[in-house]
Amino acid sequence: MTIAVSSFDLVISHGRIVDGSGNPWFRGDVGIRDGQIAAIGDLARVEGAQQIDASDLIVSPGFIDLHNHSDVTLLIRPTADNMVQQGVTTMVIGNCGGSAAPWSAEAAAASGALEDEEARLLEGLGIRWRTFAEYLAQVERRGCAANVAALVGHGNVRSVAMGWDNRPPDPAELERMRALVAEAMEAGAFGISYGLMYPPGFFAQADELVELNKVVGRYGGFHAIHIRDERNPERYRASVREAIAIGERAGIPAHVSHIEAHYPNWGMQAEILGLLEHARARGMDVTCDVPPYLLSSSSVTVAIPDWAMDGGFDQLLARLRDPAARQQVRDSIYRDKPFGARFIMDGNWDKAWLGASTAHPEYSGKSLAEIAALRGVEPSFDVIFDVLLDEGQNMGAHAQLHNEDEMRILVAHPLAMIETDYSVAVNTTDKGNPRGFGSFPATFRKYVRGEDRADEPLERGKRVLTLEEAVRKMTSAPAQRLGLRDRGLVREGMWADLVLFDPETIADRATYVNPYQNPVGIDYVLVNGQVVVARGQHSGKLAGRVLRRD
Repeated sequence: MTIAVSSFDLVISHGRIVDGSGNPWFRGDVGIRDGQIAAIGDLARVEGAQQIDASDLIVSPGFIDLHNHSDVTLLIRPTADNMVQQGVTTMVIGNCGGSAAPWSAEAAAASGALEDEEARLLEGLGIRWRTFAEYLAQVERRGCAANVAALVGHGNVRSVAMGWDNRPPDPAELERMRALVAEAMEAGAFGISYGLMYPPGFFAQADELVELNKVVGRYGGFHAIHIRDERNPERYRASVREAIAIGERAGIPAHVSHIEAHYPNWGMQAEILGLLEHARARGMDVTCDVPPYLLSSSSVTVAIPDWAMDGGFDQLLARLRDPAARQQVRDSIYRDKPFGARFIMDGNWDKAWLGASTAHPEYSGKSLAEIAALRGVEPSFDVIFDVLLDEGQNMGAHAQLHNEDEMRILVAHPLAMIETDYSVAVNTTDKGNPRGFGSFPATFRKYVRGEDRADEPLERGKRVLTLEEAVRKMTSAPAQRLGLRDRGLVREGMWADLVLFDPETIADRATYVNPYQNPVGIDYVLVNGQVVVARGQHSGKLAGRVLRRD
């Protein structure tokens, strides 16, 4: 076949194409025109177009981060450096029940996050919105280096409709919630997310979630869920069953977010994955994702009893100021053992860290044991209470909750996809988490090549994935979960979201001590046919698009 010289804007030649399907790699060239893959094969006779020599490199679809939290930070740093540098070409935001929209001043105040650094940066940029459609329009106006697909967060919907009340919604409130979900789906949301370990999500019962899922189902969406409780094996099982059931009752697919080997549930992962397999055997579409690191990131409130958050964050602070109420909170922690408290109570004060602190910058990235020493006291939950009172808002937290043997079981399972559970990095005073800079490269290092790292003795590698299966978990599998028909594969007619990497050297450099380090081994990243990363350097192009569900 004769191909005109002007046929392509860019030709990637001599690459080993791992097309994202899970099939074995093959050698070929990729011709790109108008942002899409126009031809695959032997394009050696084509001259004149921009050329990239991919000899010794893998050409794969761009990585789709199915669990991303860049809702706000992508507006502050649209270059999305730490994401695109690790090969992420599509970020799925709005996870864990928390999306940027719908928004109201009252709901934001109840969350305790109105005065955080990100809010101040947004205010300085003059960026405002209320509805889901307005938010997506702001993202389009601002631009982004990666594509953006959004879920609507149940926590936002519930807060706007009824605040942070610990009760079921009345009929009018439930109807308001349905309308907000429908509005988001009409605007292009791919589904709804739940954060049942966080306020106000943990106030909601299953019937409420099923009703909202039915709205999502009218638009062909799915639900992603941060499960309700992982404080012990019995509750872990029940929470995964609930995640499946609320999708099954509403007739929509379910996706279990960061299904991880959390302490104290080590040894359970085969059983938990079996619950997903049994659901699929009876016709229920359920999948999951996992970040390939042992450090967990969340917020301080996972250590606080649910009832203490009733009424919002200001009410929690009021309870912590009152000696009698404070004692009730303390007693409840030791009696009920909330998920985030159990690990600390078992003597791990040195393995749990606070995130960035405005009131006490010297505490940022310090363990609870270190903070207690700085305050001249013994480690206790009162240290957390006092820091929260000083801060006046919710705070991030990190803990070493995972087990490598369990992680391998999860990563290797066919239903599991790879994710970061992180955001575009803005604040580098936080301890941070290496997964925000290295989840996808780490998967190749640890689980495809089986390599350890001398500077990270916890990150023990073992080969459990083929190259092709690892790529599938990062590309076509999440694209299928989202319902994206034109991304996730190296096929003619697909959008040219591509990653060119060296399979022998691709690796994370981010560590627990210094997580803010970009990976190695990724030479090029293309988004919609434009080169965003070239020879490992960000080009500055904002080539991404806001993706909307058809």
